[in-house]
Amino acid sequence: MNLPSYLKSLEYVGIPLIKEGTGHLMVQAKANGEDITLIVDTGASRTSLAESSMERLRLVPGRIEQATALSLPRRTAALSTLYSLDIGSLSITNFEVWIVDFSYINMVLQIKGISCDGVLGADVLITRSAVIDYRGCKLYLKENRQNQR
Repeated sequence: MNLPSYLKSLEYVGIPLIKEGTGHLMVQAKANGEDITLIVDTGASRTSLAESSMERLRLVPGRIEQATALSLPRRTAALSTLYSLDIGSLSITNFEVWIVDFSYINMVLQIKGISCDGVLGADVLITRSAVIDYRGCKLYLKENRQNQR
């Protein structure tokens, strides 16, 4: 049995990844019904969205937290709740994200003609038992039928 068939038998969903010229792996998703592009970041503790996407995604900033990401220019981030985060056929509802300044990341990416709306972090990757198939350029996330978080 090959990897995709095996993971499907375990109720994983395969999501295509885009490998950019920068080496970043990116995934297309929807946040609150709007198309977004996220960098898959296994080192990011929390899924984060760009301040520049707040209005389009109808994000309302909440309490300020200490941000643990090493690459953030500011050490704080505002919490917000997404009503829905759809990745492939998976839908996660009432999902807490950080709102952060991604201007420095997008400035670097735009040199290659790329931009992103944020990062898909370990909060999703761990809870959905992520498997990354680098050769096949796919992200596999496990269905979570009991709890949509």
